[in-house]
Amino acid sequence: MKPAKPVKIDLGLLDRALPVAEYPGLESSEPRLLEIYRLADQGEDLPAGEKAQALLKTGFYDVRLLGFFFFGAFVEQGPPCLPDLGGTLLRTVGENWAAFGPVYKRERLYDGALGRLFRSIRERLAFHKQFRDARWNDWIQATTPMILSMFRTSAERLQAVISEHITNASSTDELLHLEAWLKDELLPLLVAFHAPPASPPEEPADHPSPPAESEPSPPGSPSAELLQQGYSLSPPGYITIALSPALARLIDKLQGFADLVEAGKLNRAAIVADDIRQTLESFDPRLHLPKLLSSYFRLLAAHVDELAPHWQDRGTPAWQMLEQFYLVDFDAFIKE
Repeated sequence: MKPAKPVKIDLGLLDRALPVAEYPGLESSEPRLLEIYRLADQGEDLPAGEKAQALLKTGFYDVRLLGFFFFGAFVEQGPPCLPDLGGTLLRTVGENWAAFGPVYKRERLYDGALGRLFRSIRERLAFHKQFRDARWNDWIQATTPMILSMFRTSAERLQAVISEHITNASSTDELLHLEAWLKDELLPLLVAFHAPPASPPEEPADHPSPPAESEPSPPGSPSAELLQQGYSLSPPGYITIALSPALARLIDKLQGFADLVEAGKLNRAAIVADDIRQTLESFDPRLHLPKLLSSYFRLLAAHVDELAPHWQDRGTPAWQMLEQFYLVDFDAFIKE
């Protein structure tokens, strides 16, 4: 068995009875709190969570730190941490409610922090599901249906505890939305992925049939080229490739824009949208998708001398007829 990978954010930090101070919490102008806001605003969710953890470790039990701490743990550890996250949240909102401040606006801050946390987890899951990136594949492999079942148990209790402390809480609605997403969007994928392989039907003893051989991708086909480079072509309709730094940054900006619009920070969202517009107007697949194009350029370089004479036929009737065939029926053009 592989040893557990060390984590930067330890949910166990709050999974214990916490001392109750007379005036818990931080001043709103506290520089360390403002630095956490700045990091989160820039999409640096894990560093924001680490800094929130550092303050919690020193005994600054401020409600405003909770969302950054818990979401940082989720960003780092993904859905496998949901049972621990749910259990620690249950203790934080229940047994340790009075340990967190500021006291005079504790209800409102708790509700806001929890609501943003549940919404952020759901949106981050939906984002990676949409792109089917490497992180999504890692999460699917590491998360089992039992993990979601354990979180659902904590979430049901958490709904009740939140309602006990917060009148007309909106965070309970966000928690319901998260639970529904996990059930409808993630659970079916996990069940299918972790299902044991079906046993083939037994053949009658007197009529044995030879096992069918799967047909490999034809050598030199795009599928074979990509598989040779270690990329996945499953599930159908998707291809999983390593993110380039440029594409990863663009994805971060798209998510950041959505987050800012959701938070009502439209002046900041406008700046991000303008930057995204400039990126898309000058979008260069060679910069954003280098791995996808590497085999094309390798083959092009190897055969450029043989291809060059054919390019001289551009504009001729024969070229134009072939080009029209290519445009109207790509599959037949490639296979015939």
